[in-house]
Amino acid sequence: MNLIIPFIKLIRIQNLIIIALTQYLLRYFIIKPLVEAKGFDLVMTHLDFFLLSLSTVLIAAAGFVINDYFDLKIDRINKPEKIIIGKHIKRRVAMGAHVVMNIFGFAIGVYVAYVVGNWNLAFIQVFAILSLWFYSTNFKFDLLAGNIIIAMMAALIPLMVGLYEVPLLNRDLEVMYAQLIEAFDFNFNYVAYWTIGYAVFAFLMTFAREITKDIADMEGDEVYEASTLPIKWGTTAAKIIIAFLYLTVIIGVIIVQQMFLRDQISLSYVAIFIFLPLIYTTYITFKSKERKQYLTASNFNKAISLFGILYALLFSEILRQYMEQQNF
Repeated sequence: MNLIIPFIKLIRIQNLIIIALTQYLLRYFIIKPLVEAKGFDLVMTHLDFFLLSLSTVLIAAAGFVINDYFDLKIDRINKPEKIIIGKHIKRRVAMGAHVVMNIFGFAIGVYVAYVVGNWNLAFIQVFAILSLWFYSTNFKFDLLAGNIIIAMMAALIPLMVGLYEVPLLNRDLEVMYAQLIEAFDFNFNYVAYWTIGYAVFAFLMTFAREITKDIADMEGDEVYEASTLPIKWGTTAAKIIIAFLYLTVIIGVIIVQQMFLRDQISLSYVAIFIFLPLIYTTYITFKSKERKQYLTASNFNKAISLFGILYALLFSEILRQYMEQQNF
């Protein structure tokens, strides 16, 4: 019983909830309404999708554990108050939990790949497991390498939904409704565009947040001769790169909004919950000088990412109203 709360903290339960939320909102409030607007429905069952999300969460949790396992010495300098492994949970127990969660995450992923009918999809879990392991053991403190790996893992969360869903839609529904689809010159690849859009958003925001955290952790990283971006290039260069990543997000969202989301509600949402907070986050990032201030900027980044995910709820309602106006 005494291990439950430390273990929940170790696996970053709040992050795991956001991971599952991202996949569920993308599927049920973006992809599902888009498919239903064309008179079709999703192919993957609710249970299979739950298992896919569970596989993702288990592998992510294992990644958090192994990260803390190998970061123990540096964490004693950067955040001694948050140390769990070796203090509340024994190292061998943590490693055992890491192995067990990876095994179950991989096994579930293989099962879902079998159900979908594409064994190649199982390599996604293998790629994620190996990436998180080598991030923690080899690349975390290498110049940009660790940042890019974690950003890729964040992008993979929404991307997995499309990788599993779109092939099923194109395979099964195009067979069932071949004549109808041919008559309207229609396929389900447009669903992938939304998936890719969310993946790019996740990549850029996570990349910026990881660099911000590197600045916050410079004290401990320097002691162990890490080669993170702020140590190698300086904090000013790191802040400029963060600002560039945020600017890229803003430009990307503007392009998407102008091309696909011209309604006033979407414009107001992205202005209030994406643009203005990003500008403010950039400001406090440049103004920050202490670890606590950088962590505040990192938390703002996470909040903006969450609002980006929550837009799915608004999109579903906007699409519903549009379809009603068109008398569908």
